[in-house]
Amino acid sequence: MESIARGTAIPSCTDVSPSDVSYTEVAKMLRHSFSLEREAASIEHAVDSALGSGMRTADIATPGERVISTHAMGEAIAVWVCQAAGQMQRSLRAEE
Repeated sequence: MESIARGTAIPSCTDVSPSDVSYTEVAKMLRHSFSLEREAASIEHAVDSALGSGMRTADIATPGERVISTHAMGEAIAVWVCQAAGQMQRSLRAEE
C-alpha cells in the first residue's frame, strides 16, 4: 500500500503481521510523526469498525460476549484498513 497523501511507500497489508503492531500506536505515529492524518484516521476507523461490529479479544470482552483471537482481530482490522485505503485512493482520483 502506498501512502496516498505523500506517495511514500509503507508496508502493504500482507507485509505486516497483526500480532506485530498496536494499531492505535501506529495511527498516533502516522499522525504525530509524519503528519499523515488521513492514514491515521483510516486505522482508527478500522479499529472502531471492528469493535462496533462486536469483535472482542479476551482482554476486552465482557461476560457473554463472543471472544476471538488477537490474530483474528488484527486480520479484521487490516482488512478494514485496506478497504479504507482503497476508498481514499478512489476519492483522490476523483478530485484530480
